[in-house]
Amino acid sequence: MIIDAAKKFAVWANSKLDTTSCKVLLEEDFPSPRRIQRKKRMAGELAVDEPILLASDQFRVEVYNVTLDKIINSLHSRFTTHGQLFADLACLDPQNFEDILLDLPSSALERLSSLVIKFDSNATKEKLRSELLDFASKWQRLKMSLDEEYIDVNNEGQDEDTIHSHLISETEEQPYSNVGDKSGKCKTCKSCIACCYNVLLRYNFYSLTYSSLFNAYKLTLTLSSSQVACERFSKLKYILNRLRNSLSQTHLEAFMLMSVEKEALIGLSNETIIDVLASKSSLLQEMLLT
Repeated sequence: MIIDAAKKFAVWANSKLDTTSCKVLLEEDFPSPRRIQRKKRMAGELAVDEPILLASDQFRVEVYNVTLDKIINSLHSRFTTHGQLFADLACLDPQNFEDILLDLPSSALERLSSLVIKFDSNATKEKLRSELLDFASKWQRLKMSLDEEYIDVNNEGQDEDTIHSHLISETEEQPYSNVGDKSGKCKTCKSCIACCYNVLLRYNFYSLTYSSLFNAYKLTLTLSSSQVACERFSKLKYILNRLRNSLSQTHLEAFMLMSVEKEALIGLSNETIIDVLASKSSLLQEMLLT
């Protein structure tokens, strides 16, 4: 599959290069086999090394197999280290609710509880198990309250205020035709961790009924291993727009942090920011504080 994709890319690249003045030509196939010089064997040596004649076989042995082994070993080491945590996260997936209602292992949610309890002192393993089992038994009825469709606004070429106005109009349950011409309808899956979180948040279940379970879902959605299937828009999409497509990685990370932690940023005064910048160098002190 990789070799076929590489050949297609070489053909496509050569067709594009033919239209330019560039004289570079990509090889579309492996080179023909060359004569292999056999190694001399010592007296009494019985081992015979089989030479690799074809370039495709050499690629498979020296590149493909080596890369695949490294990927498998890397995934294996990651999953074995956090295997218990991944098993606990699987219990929070609504697609597995029927299985955990039938048989929830005694060690389930133990690792997740040790992480959540740092933020919620009441999030013991027993409490998480009881809240999860109760929530799973009622999920079929609770998920019916989720909207079948939600508005997916095309953010390209729009500023942040326009995007927020679309989202506000959606929460006020206005007709879809009032949102804009570039908006579309997306289906709600009702079978992901994000949907469970939305239900707990919508009905204020996080206050008393499922307080520890809500914190568990909230922590899960911050982990890179979770899949947010119902994500509506990305902050990166309207930070790195066509006008800012030349941002360096350092500046992009700074803008992302400012956008995510907007509440903390608003709390900072301009004078504080100026004082911090001025303390970086004597030149800035003369320019900003004089």
